[in-house]
Amino acid sequence: MLNPEKIFKEEERGKNIYHLFGFEKNPFPPDATPYAKDIFHNQEKGLKILEESLINFVRDKHRQLILVEGPFRTGKTHFLSHAYQKLKEFAHDFIIWYGKNYGSEFMDFYRMLVVEGISETRIANFIEKFKENKESVFKEEIHPYLKHALKTILDRQEDTFYLFYKWLQGINLTKKEQELLRVDSNLTFSGLAIEILRDFLLLGRKFSNFRGFILFLDEFERLFTKSLTPTKRSNYLYAFRNFIDEMSKVGLFMVIAIVDKNINDLTKDYEALYHRLSEHTIKIEMLERPKDAVSFAKVFLDYFHKEFLRKQHILTEETEQISYPLTEREYRTYKYSKYIQRILLDRDKIENIFYRLKEKEEAQKGVRQAFFIKALREAVEKRKNEIEETLLEEEA
Repeated sequence: MLNPEKIFKEEERGKNIYHLFGFEKNPFPPDATPYAKDIFHNQEKGLKILEESLINFVRDKHRQLILVEGPFRTGKTHFLSHAYQKLKEFAHDFIIWYGKNYGSEFMDFYRMLVVEGISETRIANFIEKFKENKESVFKEEIHPYLKHALKTILDRQEDTFYLFYKWLQGINLTKKEQELLRVDSNLTFSGLAIEILRDFLLLGRKFSNFRGFILFLDEFERLFTKSLTPTKRSNYLYAFRNFIDEMSKVGLFMVIAIVDKNINDLTKDYEALYHRLSEHTIKIEMLERPKDAVSFAKVFLDYFHKEFLRKQHILTEETEQISYPLTEREYRTYKYSKYIQRILLDRDKIENIFYRLKEKEEAQKGVRQAFFIKALREAVEKRKNEIEETLLEEEA
């Protein structure tokens, strides 16, 4: 016989089963899902390098390049994403951009940077500033093509801005459109495009509050896949090196993440580029010891347990440090133990998961963070299901 009341009560209990453990949901994110930006584990040294480099960049205007390297699926993306999310709230005078799609040639990357990073809005704002300082703008030494285009656009902004924006992206204009904008060439070649963009941004720096680039480029190893021929890769990386050199004149802070096995490709075939990229290096390591694994899991447990206490209006202070219990002894002395009916994962369980994964990765010196999170999530789901079955049996 159909029993709607029982069905919906079970559904509600299923949604809130994590409350028994002191959580709103599984504290370990699904595979390939970014962590919360405030979750960070054992990367203080890397953050310090990044912070000191950023201070030098903002204060002295010197180029700062940082290479973040480490094995596949160890948290490089999270490191970049964490830094990007933190900085974008404050870096209003900078073009701050996070990218990880590179296309098959440099102009693909260039176009994404112009559209997503610089943006049509910022370009339009620069044009407005140039209009206010028209005489001074044209006293600057800039590429003749750019000077002609700006003279046209500042006189007839409504008609020609869109053409200028297309041209700056490297999109080919028709002959008629080129004549209207008064430029003799499309920005087909990377060298010309970089030169035009450099001069445009230098004007932006002089006549607005713009102060430079802060770029986070993830998964740089994509440029070393078989989809790019050696010739295409060489052309791409030569243009990328030129981009670094020219944008350094504008102001460039750049963090690049790459899988460590591809470092050899850079040092062997693109030494000049590697020397530029590795001005500072941050290494992301695997979880090598059981205590590292417990500490890593604890960051997630503490963070999402605190979220639960906050949503239940239990926390007395937002800044209070929370330490989720991992043993019965810790549970008995824990300040908020009355809001936890069962420990979600204990220390032994976390260590056993670590050892099991380490056995699987015999050739590696540790466990990859992404694989560990996946295993923890599965263990939590299993624990939740077991408790649900127990509760159903008790009701029956």
